[in-house]
Amino acid sequence: MTKKAAAKKKATSKRPQINVTEKRLQGLPFSSAKEERQAQRNLRMAVWKRFETARLINEFSDRQEYKFWKEEFSKGFICHYGDDNEEIVRAYKDGVGISIAVNESLMESLPANNNGVSSLVKSVSEAFANTCYRINGLLPSEEELSEEAIRNTTSLRSASTAKG
Repeated sequence: MTKKAAAKKKATSKRPQINVTEKRLQGLPFSSAKEERQAQRNLRMAVWKRFETARLINEFSDRQEYKFWKEEFSKGFICHYGDDNEEIVRAYKDGVGISIAVNESLMESLPANNNGVSSLVKSVSEAFANTCYRINGLLPSEEELSEEAIRNTTSLRSASTAKG
């Protein structure tokens, strides 16, 4: 081997080895792969709990003694208008998915630029969907959201105190 080749080999062998795990964890809030795996396990458990809760709610709501549960959703949210108590919009659940029914004849009688009805349809739809999914266990409850906000605030305070 020539002196030049030996020097090149020696120079390349002195390069610091890149730790693949450290590189992968850069920019992530974990100091080790073990910590990351634990966080993943915690997330998997949280998702599993949510889906298992939703599955059990669905299973129980199919029982005769809990029939009222599904009946409430099949009726849905209804917004009425005027002296005739005419339906403007109805958001309901009848089987899989959520349905929205809008009174077309009433819509035709309103001015084309009436954004109020569009806003009403949107807000009734969103309110029903959020309520339905939350009650059926697919969205976090208000209590869970509050607890998460408290945890996040506490962890942010801890992190800023540790830095300061």
